[in-house]
Amino acid sequence: MKSATEDVFSLKSQKTFHDRPKDDQSAGPARAVDIEGRCWDCWGELSGKKNKYGQWMSIECQSCDQAIAGEPAAQEMKRMCKEANNNLSHARRGLPVIYRRDAEFVIKILPDMDRDAAYVEAIVKAKKQHPRKKKISTRHEFPLGAAGNLYLQACALVRGLGSLPRGFPVIPSLGTVLEGMQLQDLRPIGDSEAGGVEIMGTWPAEERGPIGRMGTTLVANMTAAFACELGLKAILMTRNHEFERTHDLKDLYDKLPPDCKQRLEADFPRISNVLLNCRQTFGKWRYFQQDTDAEAIQNLANDERAHNLAKAARVLVDEGVIAGLSFAAKVGPQVKYQIQNGTVERAESSVELTVSESAINWEDLLAFQPSGD
Repeated sequence: MKSATEDVFSLKSQKTFHDRPKDDQSAGPARAVDIEGRCWDCWGELSGKKNKYGQWMSIECQSCDQAIAGEPAAQEMKRMCKEANNNLSHARRGLPVIYRRDAEFVIKILPDMDRDAAYVEAIVKAKKQHPRKKKISTRHEFPLGAAGNLYLQACALVRGLGSLPRGFPVIPSLGTVLEGMQLQDLRPIGDSEAGGVEIMGTWPAEERGPIGRMGTTLVANMTAAFACELGLKAILMTRNHEFERTHDLKDLYDKLPPDCKQRLEADFPRISNVLLNCRQTFGKWRYFQQDTDAEAIQNLANDERAHNLAKAARVLVDEGVIAGLSFAAKVGPQVKYQIQNGTVERAESSVELTVSESAINWEDLLAFQPSGD
């Protein structure tokens, strides 16, 4: 008997439109879009299984443990598709979309905006005529196309975050604590019944592993913060043709064009606050020096902050796609080992990378208003 489920499918597809003549050079909605599933909690990519009738039987985030199966998965997919259809016309024009706030998963629409290479090249050429600026990277340092290198590095770091162990916070969850700790004290907090209780106890050293867990969380925090910085700088260079030489995430975010921030905040409503609260993660907290206060060190060991920064980085990577940034990687032969006369020699595989940057006329695109609006 044939199994009810088939292989695991990635929630990715493409859609093209034919509502604009091929020779239409004026600003208008994107002629093609990429459609990809996202987890609302962490913005990770989705995969799932279908039954033999093509109905979705499960949906799972590839970056966290969020998953649904059976009829709830089928109903969630219907809601996602309906929402995506409602968002499509806005997304094709680079406008922010609206998601259900009770959604577990959503569909991200990544429009492939029209290119106007001559327009952008003229802007870049004019920018290079301006003198260099102190503490500002401009087109003198990043010629057309070079912003793709920053974007490539941001994407690589985001993918690397997915390789880190999951579920190992420095501070264990309450459920884990109650199961394994040796209770010492239980006292009320405040005078009223609503004040809650404070639980004090010890956690077995062999179970806690504080330095190892702290190291994992530190890596996650630092990597996500640096990915955010690179993503922001790549977008700023391709949109504003300059960025400040700073690690301050909030300062970089504030310089983004308004339409860019609107899309980002639609995908992650708290992104501005997250970048504000984590603005110095890589800039000032990457060394534990004498003047590094206890709060900074605690923040770097905070699993929730790492989670929020990772989501911000993934959202920024998506925005890079909309801005026209892209890369391609071609991996050469796999690693080879040669054994001769008792000596082992290793030959590394080769990786060829190509990057590109947008040539999008955002000024005309955002000014475009279709009839009926």
